[in-house]
Amino acid sequence: MMTDLSVCRVFQPTKNAFVDTLQSILDDVKWSLLFLVLTMWGFAGAFYILFREDQAEYEVSSSALASASGP
Repeated sequence: MMTDLSVCRVFQPTKNAFVDTLQSILDDVKWSLLFLVLTMWGFAGAFYILFREDQAEYEVSSSALASASGP
């Protein structure tokens, strides 16, 4: 009985330098991309809150604005 299953493969494995290069680049850049995505997500949330259409329902009272701005 043959225990080596490599002869049963449909496609023979090949080594592709381009795929290896892309993989190493993504390994080097993954934390920067994560930081970029989190920053963009934060700005998107801020702009959503700033420009939402239902601001009249949840309006900040003028007394809170007056106390924050000082006398």
